[in-house]
Amino acid sequence: MVDLDGLTFRTAGNTTFIHSTSNSTFTGSFAGTSSDEFVVVCHQKGPESVTNFGKLTINFTGEVDGRVGGMTMKATGKQDSTTCDPSGAIWYGKWVILGGTGELAQLHGNGEWTGPSFNLDYTGIIHFD
Repeated sequence: MVDLDGLTFRTAGNTTFIHSTSNSTFTGSFAGTSSDEFVVVCHQKGPESVTNFGKLTINFTGEVDGRVGGMTMKATGKQDSTTCDPSGAIWYGKWVILGGTGELAQLHGNGEWTGPSFNLDYTGIIHFD
């Protein structure tokens, strides 16, 4: 589940910049909620030919492998579509854990993600030092 706050748009030539914040829910190995900030750069290559590039900062609070705390992840990705609407096609990209707090302070990991906007699947490796 994702709630969006205040989408802003700025256009320069054939490129549109989209910025927003969101709140998300994680289930699975990462169970909790997050406060996110994202930027999508939409580049119109031609009629009905668009590449969307995304950068996401995820501030997660919850549980990972039975340990409770917070962490920050960065994710970058790409989507080929027919419009600048980033919810219309499949995204793919990479993620990395930047740091954590509480019992997640020693959590490290990285991997890949894919899926339609706001319903992403994350795969990868994590470990605690």
